[in-house]
Amino acid sequence: MMRIVLSSKTRSGFTLLELLLSLALTAVVSILIGGLVQLFLINETRGRDTVRQAQMARAILNMIAEDVRATVRYYPYDTSGLDQMLGSAMNNATGGALGALTGGSAGGAMSGEAAAGLIGGGGTPPGGTNSGATNPASTSDGTQNATATAPAVIPPGIFGSASSIEIDVSRLPRPDEYVIQPGNINTGSLGDMPSDIKTVGYYVQSPRSDGVQDPLARLTSQIATASSGNAAGLSGGLVRRSLDRAVTQYAYQMGNSDQLIRTGEIIAPEVIGIDFSYFGPEGWQTEWDSSSMGLPSVVKVTIAMQRESSARTKPLDPGLSLSTLNASMMQEYGLSLYSMNILIPGAALLPGPATSTSGGTSSNGMSSLGL
Repeated sequence: MMRIVLSSKTRSGFTLLELLLSLALTAVVSILIGGLVQLFLINETRGRDTVRQAQMARAILNMIAEDVRATVRYYPYDTSGLDQMLGSAMNNATGGALGALTGGSAGGAMSGEAAAGLIGGGGTPPGGTNSGATNPASTSDGTQNATATAPAVIPPGIFGSASSIEIDVSRLPRPDEYVIQPGNINTGSLGDMPSDIKTVGYYVQSPRSDGVQDPLARLTSQIATASSGNAAGLSGGLVRRSLDRAVTQYAYQMGNSDQLIRTGEIIAPEVIGIDFSYFGPEGWQTEWDSSSMGLPSVVKVTIAMQRESSARTKPLDPGLSLSTLNASMMQEYGLSLYSMNILIPGAALLPGPATSTSGGTSSNGMSSLGL
């Protein structure tokens, strides 16, 4: 009987189908891991940009808040008691001197009130006529009324609209501010002088050639690509202007608005919009004038900033009005709003600048500040 033995051969390796399946699974896993890594990097970058942007916004709002809280408080200087005391002393002294000259007789003595009227031109001595013209700026006690002769001076305070603000701040100069800063003829900016009362202004400048120029825009590529205007060589962003109050008032009186818009520095090119609102006795206002309204109790500041990643793909020029923003536009262009309510302590307790004291001293001025 013949016996047949079948021998099986061992085979090694993968078939073509197994190889294709393994490659497909590897590709799918690699794609999933790559997507997760990319998503993680995007979220990390976005979170880092958000934190950095929030820190910058907090620093900007704190800077504005420090200037608002340092606003000059206007206190009307009441000279009624001093005027009354000096008037009584002068009347008594003049009446006594003239009485001594006439020999002190009852019929020839002149009273202090009549003597004051003779000297001040506001009365007629007994037994005679007053040939001199009366002084319309003098009161019955011989003191001069400051409201008739003193020029109208704008009191310090806060003056602003919905898109800009000017604050008269009282602060000691820094060591580097004790030197006179001459104006720049090339740029047309105004010069500054040492002073403890400065007028600080904030506004967002759209990219323009006749405004404040940023010297770092050419050196920093990030700033240069933040908006289409900056890429074209024009500067825009949040501008801070700090000038001596007398220099600022003189520029307004002379109509040098072109020099004012060229003076200052761009502190935040990333800010594309700003909004101010003021709270007073009549509620929230979009405009404020301290010469007739005093100081607001609260100043609300809102700034709009665009994320760096969105600024590269869909840049927006600074100077955007915040009233035109909506939710879809903010999401499309990557905009974020940051706001702060700045409280001015005791502002509601201050008297209004339009009131006058009983002594005739006008409160429309800065005589109480020595200016």
